[in-house]
Amino acid sequence: MNIKDKYISAKCNEIDSLLKQAKIWTEVDPKLGAHLATYANVIMLGVLEDCIEYMVRERAKKSGDPEIENYVSRHISQSFRNPSYSNICNVLGQFSSKYKSEFQIRIKHDSSAVEALNSILENKTNSAHLGLSNLNLSIDDANGYFLRVIPILEVLEDLLIINP
Repeated sequence: MNIKDKYISAKCNEIDSLLKQAKIWTEVDPKLGAHLATYANVIMLGVLEDCIEYMVRERAKKSGDPEIENYVSRHISQSFRNPSYSNICNVLGQFSSKYKSEFQIRIKHDSSAVEALNSILENKTNSAHLGLSNLNLSIDDANGYFLRVIPILEVLEDLLIINP
């Protein structure tokens, strides 16, 4: 993981710790593992959303204008939900077509990262709408999705925080 920002890195480390602990508990109780995987999936999606909103706010801070920063912060917190590939592209496109196209080029719509992001979103939606009948996600699946979405955070960090 090449995340440089301390906030984002700390959030990713929290997910990593959760998944490692859940893996240990799963070995003792596989049914508990299915519940934990679903829980971890929802938490991962929330962390992704939070980190993306954080990066947008950090980018707004670079303007040096508190009113712009306040506007962007409020706008992103009210409008950005379920960080799908298209929602991320839409946010970046609101900054500039350059940000959006650079993200698309670096991530590529059919990439493993996008597939993992789509799986996280789909699993969250299924658990919310299908309930306990959807307990077929494993900790290994959740961990794999997490590792595969890290490049999305890395590219966004580069575009919004490091090299705006």
